[in-house]
Amino acid sequence: MKLGNVWLAIVCILCVLTGCANDDWSYRFEGTGEHWRAILDIVPVTEESKREFLGEVVYIGSIEKRKDFDVESITYDAVINNSNPRGTERELDFSKNKITRIFVDVPSTDTEAEAFKKGMTKEELQEILYNVSFTILWKNDAGEHSETITLDALE
Repeated sequence: MKLGNVWLAIVCILCVLTGCANDDWSYRFEGTGEHWRAILDIVPVTEESKREFLGEVVYIGSIEKRKDFDVESITYDAVINNSNPRGTERELDFSKNKITRIFVDVPSTDTEAEAFKKGMTKEELQEILYNVSFTILWKNDAGEHSETITLDALE
């Protein structure tokens, strides 16, 4: 029975050490308007083959429709410091309360990309990404509509 306890202790120690060595992190900026919620996730690129092409981190932009209304298409124009991902989506499902990814982008400078690290505070994040907003234009039977949302770092 003592040997079983020793193995259990070894397994627990390995789990703790593996958890402490885990370098995974991500950060989220978010903002809410009357009709939409905008989300920007900052995640590290962990695969070496992708890192050579993308760099250290990627920005993943998503939106969530907050009210029940028809959407034929949306046009988004995001501002992430000096980066400006934009596009039009017609085929995506914009159901109420469903988060839908609309873009993947990379930081506009190496300095910006290399500034992100594990354990950053909200203030540190907002020093790096000081100007983050999404403008969403959508069309439906009632016409064209627009909403601009400023995003802030979450704790």
